[in-house]
Parts: sequence; C-alpha cells; structure tokens
Amino acid sequence: MKVKAQLVSNVLSQQPAESDCFTPVKLIGTATGHKNMTVLLVEDDEADAYLITESLRKCPPVDKIVRSSNGGEALGQLAMGLYPDVAIVDLNMPKLDGFGFLKQLRSVYDQDLPVIVMTSSKASEDAYRSYRRGAWLAVSKPLRAEKYVSFFNTILSQLAIDPQSIRSKVPPWSHFLDAA
Repeated sequence: MKVKAQLVSNVLSQQPAESDCFTPVKLIGTATGHKNMTVLLVEDDEADAYLITESLRKCPPVDKIVRSSNGGEALGQLAMGLYPDVAIVDLNMPKLDGFGFLKQLRSVYDQDLPVIVMTSSKASEDAYRSYRRGAWLAVSKPLRAEKYVSFFNTILSQLAIDPQSIRSKVPPWSHFLDAA
C-alpha cells in the first residue's frame, strides 16, 4: 500500500507531457471544442479509485465523474437516471463484480454504452469473459501510475470524436499500459 501511495503522489505532482494532452477538436454542440463527458467509475479499491479519478480530471473531455464501489451501486445509479458517456469498471469487487455488472447492464440498459474494463488481472480468460458480456475494451491496470493520464487522454479523446472507433483500433487485451 505504501508503494501505491507513493505512485499516486508522484503522478499527481506531475503535469501531463505536451504529447499526452488532448488536442481540442471542434465538435458540434460544444462551446469549447471539447465534449463534456460524464464518466461512471465502478471501482471498490480506494487507492485505485483516487488515482483513476485524479487522472481523469486531467483529461479535458471529462466534465463529471460519478463513482460506485460495486456493480450493484452502479446499476442503481443508472436506474436513477444517470446516463454516462463511458463506464470504467473493475472486475474484482464485492457484492456484484464487474462480470455481473456487465451481464446485467447489457440485458437491461443501452447496448451502446462504452465500457472499459480496467483490472489488475492479467488473465486472458478475464478479457474474453469481459468481451462476451459487452465490454468495449479490457486493459490491465498499469504498474506505473503516470501511464493513466496518457491512456485516458488517448481513449477518451477518441471516444469524444468517434465512439465506435475504440472497438476496432485498440488491441483487445492491452498490456501496453505496463510497458516502460
């Protein structure tokens, strides 16, 4: 936990590199050129949730972040009228895990809601199960915390331009987040 806290501290003290920053794209209906995205974060681990939230706040397309600590809470928020632009979901959670969340989400709610699974698991079976249940993308959580900002800027800016594009342009199980 001490190592993770140090990583969180390090990444939050750094500004994203110029190459990591979102380049504004003119989108119809937005005054600033950025799409104001609402992100649903489904993550039970406090340190991971904090790191992901702070990284998302550095992404210009993100306007609002709503967090749930398990799949059941997230489904409840959706039932109450939350309609996010993207959901970022952990797999291993208490009560209703990421697999259960995906299964119920796809049976009840919008099939086109982009869901990014971010997990500590490196098992290809978990990626396969995630895709079978409707995830658009499955990635392993990076070992290096500074990789979060770059990853979210890339994926979320692409989602803001063309939501369907992440289905075909990003490798299905991306261990690149752990690359040096």
